[in-house]
Amino acid sequence: MTLQGVTLEAILITHWHPDHIGGIRDVLKAVNQANIPIYKRKLLEIPDSKILSTYGIENPDDYTQFTFIESNQVIETEGAHLKYELQAVHTPGHSTDHLCYLLEEENALFSGDCILGEGTTVFEDLHDYMNSLSKILNLKPKLIYPGHGPIVPDPQTTIEHYISHRQQRNEQILAALKDKDALEPMEITKIVYTDIAEQLYSAACHNVENHLRMLEKQGQVAMTIAAEQTSQVFREGETEVGENEGNIAYLYIKL
Repeated sequence: MTLQGVTLEAILITHWHPDHIGGIRDVLKAVNQANIPIYKRKLLEIPDSKILSTYGIENPDDYTQFTFIESNQVIETEGAHLKYELQAVHTPGHSTDHLCYLLEEENALFSGDCILGEGTTVFEDLHDYMNSLSKILNLKPKLIYPGHGPIVPDPQTTIEHYISHRQQRNEQILAALKDKDALEPMEITKIVYTDIAEQLYSAACHNVENHLRMLEKQGQVAMTIAAEQTSQVFREGETEVGENEGNIAYLYIKL
């Protein structure tokens, strides 16, 4: 890749995922500029080591020499302002460090992976993600430049669709739990996702678990743990197993 005649003032990173930071070194080489600022939000917690190992990364914040953005920081370029404001455009959910960048002169938003040009995005924390969507909705951008896919010309309609889609899934999960003693996430998945092939249940179940964690934060469901012949210490989503290894079931009930 060569970019003859191109001069960069800065590089703005939306979040740590490899498809967003992995090309930094090639870009710097292509423009023959080694010392320009690369802006990013600092990770408050390092992502799961198992996930990082699949990408060959130990700590995303050490991938290159980042300049970490602080609250309400404004990044100025010649003839335009790219505004970072924590309350408005720190948009966790897809990842904890996710940022959107607001181009004030055009009231246009660079949305990273929070809002895509096509389809819906994946997320680490649905509760945070829904709050981030509400923040963006309140910004009322006229245009969205997503990290993937075509430009979003009608942001309000797109964001409202994202929100209603997740709210509908919440309602389906609560309906599945109604009048039931308790159900495992996979049992809920098979009730809610009636139109998918069996080999897709695992991915769908991951989605259901995200919704359940959100509903738990909202006080609408509660999680209980059923274990058989097990000596262990429980942690969120994983266990340390003692000498007597057994089966664990995470059950959810509607409050």
